[in-house]
Amino acid sequence: MNGIMKIVITGGAGFLGKWLVEEFKDNEVMVFDCVGHPTANTYIGSIENFSDCLAALKGADAIIHTAARNSPSNGSPEDLYRINAVGTFNVHEAARRLGIKNVISTSSEAAYGFFFKIRDFLPLYLPLDEKHLLRPQDYYSLSKKAGEDIAQSYADAYGMTTSVIRPSWIVSPED
Repeated sequence: MNGIMKIVITGGAGFLGKWLVEEFKDNEVMVFDCVGHPTANTYIGSIENFSDCLAALKGADAIIHTAARNSPSNGSPEDLYRINAVGTFNVHEAARRLGIKNVISTSSEAAYGFFFKIRDFLPLYLPLDEKHLLRPQDYYSLSKKAGEDIAQSYADAYGMTTSVIRPSWIVSPED
């Protein structure tokens, strides 16, 4: 291999994904999204559809999974949870079946439970770190915790290299 990887970015036409497409432009980038990307090759489909996941991820060396509904105000609780949790499962399961060993998923600081909390509670300790217990109270935060559990499960069971990042308040340069 000449150092160029085939990277599939789920949600690559979205707010975070479009920046990742630009960041990895020296590789072979494929966007997997429900809408087309203006400059990158795009597989138009849904992470909720397992067949779409298999087709979009085929031949990838790595996956960066950013596709998700991004806040509790975006749609019904059932739709948001299903898209985020089932979509994350489908991406990991398709990667496993296709022999793709490297998946990076985006979670959220909301997984800790503090951001969209319904009732106040305090951290178990400070400073807060990645090992702190996740205590989601709302369906968005719960969907993000489920995604983290899915990634860990695939690492444990199948030896995949799964990484989860919890970006905090993603903003664009113009913001």
